[in-house]
Amino acid sequence: MASKSSNIKGITIEIGGDVTPLNKALSSVNSESKGIQSQLKAVNELLKFDPTNTEAIARKQELLTQALEKSKEKLDFLKKAQADVEAQFKAGNMGEAEYKAFQTQVTYAEASVKKAEKAVDDFGKECSESGKNAKGAGEDSEKAGKKAKQSGEDAKNGGNGWEKFGNMAKSAGKIAVAGVAAIGPGTAVAGKKIWDMAQEVG
Repeated sequence: MASKSSNIKGITIEIGGDVTPLNKALSSVNSESKGIQSQLKAVNELLKFDPTNTEAIARKQELLTQALEKSKEKLDFLKKAQADVEAQFKAGNMGEAEYKAFQTQVTYAEASVKKAEKAVDDFGKECSESGKNAKGAGEDSEKAGKKAKQSGEDAKNGGNGWEKFGNMAKSAGKIAVAGVAAIGPGTAVAGKKIWDMAQEVG
């Protein structure tokens, strides 16, 4: 399949008073865009293995912005050249194939700008969402830490109570305690009933 830019080789435009082949005029921005895409590919590969790499995340954001700038630069250039191309086509100095090829270039450039804008926007949202998730995880960890601390204190207090209960039961010779492994906050009601019973036994 022929390259989508092959039919523009015969198109010439005037830049600063000089007549220049369109494909040559676009070669610089096309080359820079390819370089940016190549770097983006490498950064994306790195982020697959290390999604939390802050340097890679910042670099990706920078490259996406550069890609958008280059896409806009190419579209602006084509828009400026469009009047010249239209004039040549109407004057019969340009074939229909070349003219259509130019219009295809403009269409591709417009799509490229939209795609680049979406990539920048999507990545920004992704980073924002990751930040919210990280914040939420931090808050959950803090809450879990507080609960663990409280549970520890409850278990300690419960342990002392059970120790007293065991001594009282042993002294009274009325109750045998077996199979008790641990006491947590969720068993407070049952613990109270047994404690009251122990008090009566005592």
